[in-house]
Amino acid sequence: MFRITKLKLKSDTSKEYEYDFSTGLNYVQGDNATGKTLFYNFFDYMLGDTQTNISQRDGLAGIASATLEFEFDEIVYTIQRFLVEPRCMFSRDGVFQTCSTLEELKGLINDALCPSESSQQVVNSFMNANMTYRTFTLFNFLGEKRLGALNDFFDKSDQTKYRVREAELLNLIFNQNPNLIKEKEDELQNLEQRISRLSALENERVFMIGQINQQLAILKSPVSFTGNNIKEIEKIIYEFEDNDEIIRSEKTRTLSELSFMINSISNQISDLSKRLSESKQIEEENRKRAELLSDLNLLIEGNPLYAPLVHSTKELLKDMSGSISMKDRKIQAETLKHMKAAKVELQQEIILNEKKYTPYSVDEKRAALIIVKNYLSEFSLKSHQENLNDLREKATELRKTIKDLKQTDNMNDINTISEKVTAYYTGAASSSSFVAEDTKKTGLSIRYIKNGNTLQPQFESEEENEGELVKRTVNYNCGSHARQTLIQVCGYCAFMEFLLGKKQYPLIPFLVIDHASKPLDKDSKKAIGSIFKELYQRIAKDNLQIFLFGTEQPDELGLKPEKTIHLVENTKTGFNPFLLR
Repeated sequence: MFRITKLKLKSDTSKEYEYDFSTGLNYVQGDNATGKTLFYNFFDYMLGDTQTNISQRDGLAGIASATLEFEFDEIVYTIQRFLVEPRCMFSRDGVFQTCSTLEELKGLINDALCPSESSQQVVNSFMNANMTYRTFTLFNFLGEKRLGALNDFFDKSDQTKYRVREAELLNLIFNQNPNLIKEKEDELQNLEQRISRLSALENERVFMIGQINQQLAILKSPVSFTGNNIKEIEKIIYEFEDNDEIIRSEKTRTLSELSFMINSISNQISDLSKRLSESKQIEEENRKRAELLSDLNLLIEGNPLYAPLVHSTKELLKDMSGSISMKDRKIQAETLKHMKAAKVELQQEIILNEKKYTPYSVDEKRAALIIVKNYLSEFSLKSHQENLNDLREKATELRKTIKDLKQTDNMNDINTISEKVTAYYTGAASSSSFVAEDTKKTGLSIRYIKNGNTLQPQFESEEENEGELVKRTVNYNCGSHARQTLIQVCGYCAFMEFLLGKKQYPLIPFLVIDHASKPLDKDSKKAIGSIFKELYQRIAKDNLQIFLFGTEQPDELGLKPEKTIHLVENTKTGFNPFLLR
């Protein structure tokens, strides 16, 4: 059960006013300039939206604080916000908690709305971020400004903070394997922890090799320590202890030779890095082109008129997939890695050569000998590099698997949205002449297209092809703002029904819609009532609360609300009861 029970406003002179709400449908009626949109936005503010300088907004003068009370699963919560300061209050069954920041408040609200800890983990794992109910308010609010939008039809999609998350959020909702992805993410996390531990051990091992070689250079050792020649180094140490001198027998490369080699390999690294970067850029560009062509292919496939274009797009996709040699790029990357390692070795050799030709005292040599012996006593013969390479390769493969899984859609769920939107829309035929006209079209449907978050009306058409009648699906580009608005409202209802049925997300079970009847003429306004009547036949009123804002009386929209709130009364002239006009 969910219900926002009241909104209490308090003035800066300690006056109070309370709006009471009911389960089910609440209709807020008021003429223009009475604060309907202000009221609509205030709901979002009370539920954690960041609205800077809200106290200075026209229409809110005199309001010092506001308290929203709601019930969810038989627990009573309150949210109190102060319009002139960031401090907030939150309570659960009468136990109050002060929140010094808005983020703290949103965390508490999210805990109240989250179905379970495991479901929240699945969401966070998929989105690679701590996703809260705030992201899911994308499905709760439909404002007046974007009424009639069918492409990217959610109202909040035009806000950057929601738009950047929308595609990934839809991937989550329609994903076929969310639990498997969570398992793979956990597996990857464990793998990365192992890689981190082994990397630390290997880095320590490499550091010790470097330190030992620095001391061996002081001892004028003819041999460098590689990590695998401990016996040879121990023999040199024994000779030094026995003779107090090391006989240098190995010819080393001169500093000029080493400098030439390191300059040469640096140039090669630069050239190869540039080629590898260009290769990756070409691959990324081709990937984006392939995605666009695939999307185009989905839109035109199955239409006989576009058959040549379908063939062309498939050929282009084949050419692009063949133009990228993953094997060549892998070889380049491996070569680059070895060249960088060789450069490090040359740099180390230069340092060692400089030390070899530096005169050291006997005391310095004896100190170096002690340091070498200490490091050798702690040195681990086991190298983790090969194991690290294997683990890193597994991690790369696992990331690719996760990426592929995240892009695997459950087409049954997507088709379910299409069916629900179609049912809501066609169900309003008895209340709207243009809906009744549309339903006469053969095979009328509203197709939901996930890529682009689009609602596309379609119908079936018969055409003669070589003497036979062939059925094909035709997009119905309805230019009517009224049609588009009704379809958009149906889209919101379909998503809300679908998401509440899943019970997997921190979703507020309510819809807030501002003046959806505005584009409709008098003969079609009651279609609004038909849609919400159908919605409440599918979802119990205790489980979904709706707030509609409009200028008309409820019966003009075919509505039978549980609660009607008139913004203009004897004691006030709009939403803000403390505002004098």
